[in-house]
Amino acid sequence: ISLDAEDHVHENSRRNLILNYLDYAFTGVFTVELLLKIVDLGVVLHEGSYCRDIWNLLDALVVICALVAFGFTENGAGKNRRIL
Repeated sequence: ISLDAEDHVHENSRRNLILNYLDYAFTGVFTVELLLKIVDLGVVLHEGSYCRDIWNLLDALVVICALVAFGFTENGAGKNRRIL
């Protein structure tokens, strides 16, 4: 929904700024959820642990990709700069 709501013509519009802050907030909430579930369930070693459920792995993949994307945008990689 947020991708559809973005203003692609005016990249620095107020709506895009609000959507960017919401993206940070939701990613923060899901990161905290991921960490709490890992602490509660354990990582891999026993039955029912976090990494033994495919949906948890999908959730972790989405959160990690969002955090990596934030790292690239905060470091200016999206502004015609080399990543490596």
